[in-house]
Amino acid sequence: MFASGCSLATSGLIAWGLLAAVCAHEYEEFVWPGGFRAWYIDYSPHVERSMTTRFLVFINLAVPLAAAIAGAFFAAPWARMLWLAVASGVGINSVWHIQATMRRRRYSPGVATGALLYVPLVTYAYGHFVSCGWVSPRDALTAGAYGAVYWILSEGRKLFNRAPRRASNPHLSVLR
Repeated sequence: MFASGCSLATSGLIAWGLLAAVCAHEYEEFVWPGGFRAWYIDYSPHVERSMTTRFLVFINLAVPLAAAIAGAFFAAPWARMLWLAVASGVGINSVWHIQATMRRRRYSPGVATGALLYVPLVTYAYGHFVSCGWVSPRDALTAGAYGAVYWILSEGRKLFNRAPRRASNPHLSVLR
């Protein structure tokens, strides 16, 4: 049974909602209140070398660009898969911001938009896309896995670029 409001012609709020949420999230991280880079280096000091301006500019242009492409071509099946993959990546990002804030007991720039925009948007969209028949459940899971790959690669990049461990601290966590 298809859900109501499944016309691709009337799906503009969903199609462009992801781009709007991504832009709001980046605004929170880097403009107001800003300070994400400094917060993240304090949270995870071993990433300072890899948290370059070049990396931050690249990733913070690539994600909204992908969301914009997905919104612009939303009627095409490949664009809806791209939309879900980007949504998966930002959804995982929101969970990361929430756990980091709880772990440090200190506000993480990006946690508000992650919790208030990303979580509801991603949760609703995945169910809506499948119930409308825009994607199959298998394709939705595949897109989710593609979004998760971003986080796997990101975490791996940080591990490869971290400074060598000191023998004086045998309890240094790889996951910090």
